[in-house]
Amino acid sequence: MSIRQAIDRHLSRVGSFIYLRLPFKPEHVGLTEEQLGRLASPDAADAFQVPALPVDPSLAFDIGAYSGNSIERLESLGYSKIICLEANPLVFRTLRRKLRHSRTHAAIRRAASDIDGEDISFVVDVNHPWLSTADPTWMTNPRHAPLFTQTLSVRANTITLDSLISVIGSMPSYIKIDVEGYEPAVLRGLSRRPKILSFEWVSESPARNCDNVLGAERLGFTQFTPMVEEEAPSANTPRMTSTDCCTYFHQVSLRGSRKGGWGNVWCW
Repeated sequence: MSIRQAIDRHLSRVGSFIYLRLPFKPEHVGLTEEQLGRLASPDAADAFQVPALPVDPSLAFDIGAYSGNSIERLESLGYSKIICLEANPLVFRTLRRKLRHSRTHAAIRRAASDIDGEDISFVVDVNHPWLSTADPTWMTNPRHAPLFTQTLSVRANTITLDSLISVIGSMPSYIKIDVEGYEPAVLRGLSRRPKILSFEWVSESPARNCDNVLGAERLGFTQFTPMVEEEAPSANTPRMTSTDCCTYFHQVSLRGSRKGGWGNVWCW
């Protein structure tokens, strides 16, 4: 049965929304038996205290991994172990298939948040599966609102980044966050700074962009590099203070939504 056929069998309509009448189904690929045990048992995961875990320089977390589009780019940056977190069931099947023979990478279908074990509503557009978010206000963003044509609401179970670190048993060197407006909740679920952190910014949300920068600053980051679209900074790319970075976001927002009005903030 195709994903679309499964959706058609179990959906109902309420206004412009489509609701999938299925409980959340845990899915994963590439985890060890020990890691699966910690994922299933919060008490077991808690035994691995995040502050005491060693940093693994080869480990990266891809939060909001979609179908694994960033895996090759992360590998090119020197990360040989990648943990992908993705809540969207329409793309997780592709991600799982991509990683099923990997001996180093893994994927978990959960939503990163600031509370563990909650069942939350996760919104996906059936015709544009890359459009998915746990933040309903993100759907009203002028850049994305016209693209939401057939909206599907599914259930997703949450996990904090602290708990994910405990499940894996190592502190990642790099955490990449691309969760379409849900970044504040994700950052609140992290108590220890990795070596490098990045998260998405959009020109329409300067206040949220700035809040995310301040959230990263509370983790101990002091320098920030906002890059346009998927560009990555080089060793010579200038770095900003949090104040200058927030000023940049407000200046960009005044120019309006257009090409170049989004990207990633890299935190050091």
